[in-house]
Amino acid sequence: MGLFMDYETFGEHQPKSTGIFDFMQTMTDLVRHTERLDFATPAQIVQREPIAEQLVYPRPISWADEERDLSAWLGNHMQRSAHDAIYALGPAARACGDPELLDTWRDFTTSDHVYYMSTKYSSDGDVHEYFSPYDTPHDAFLTVMNATEDLGRRLA
Repeated sequence: MGLFMDYETFGEHQPKSTGIFDFMQTMTDLVRHTERLDFATPAQIVQREPIAEQLVYPRPISWADEERDLSAWLGNHMQRSAHDAIYALGPAARACGDPELLDTWRDFTTSDHVYYMSTKYSSDGDVHEYFSPYDTPHDAFLTVMNATEDLGRRLA
C-alpha cells in the first residue's frame, strides 16, 4: 500500500486551512508508532520486495494535462529551445569544478522553467497560467534564455 502525493498538494492545492498539515503530522506519528507500517523510498522498496511484473511504456507518460505526455514541458518551440539550451550546458557544468555553478545549472533543469512556457489553452492552459510567476509564456522563455546565456558565459 502506498500514499503518493506531489509536493504541490501541501499548501498549494490544499491550503493549511484544510488541515493537510495536521493530517500529515498525525499520519507520520501513527506510522512511526506501528510495526505494520513504515516509510520507504522507491529504491528501498525495490531492494526488499520481489518484482511482480516488468512494466514497459512505449513513450513517456505524465500526470499533466489532458494528453498525459510531455507536451506540458516540451510541447512548443520555446520549450524545446530552452530545454536544449539548458541541457547543452550540462557537460560544462559538470566539468567546471565549481559546485555553485553546478548547483545553478541543476536548478535550471527543474521542470517548472519550461512548464511556464506552455502555450496550451482551455483548462490545461488555465493551470499553467495559475502557477506561473510570468505574465506570458514568452516572458518565461526570455527570462530563462537570458539566464541560461549568462550561466553559459560563467561556465566558459
